[in-house]
Amino acid sequence: MTELTGVGQELAAAREARGLALADVAQQLKFAPRQLEALEQERFDALPGATFTRGMVRSYARLLKLDPEPLVERVASRFEVP
Repeated sequence: MTELTGVGQELAAAREARGLALADVAQQLKFAPRQLEALEQERFDALPGATFTRGMVRSYARLLKLDPEPLVERVASRFEVP
């Protein structure tokens, strides 16, 4: 069981609160809907790596008018080698 950061849930909740469908966000950010779905479900292994994932979180947070840095830091902690 991998530990969840809560980032995916936070992004999904913010998206839903703004009445945006996953497809709307995917179109605006130029990401595949399946990538956004993987991010929201915190299936980071389905994404192309740490750098890409951090950038994706940053873009998504900005679109939703959230402060991206705390979210990016929480995601980055998932990729650090112990």
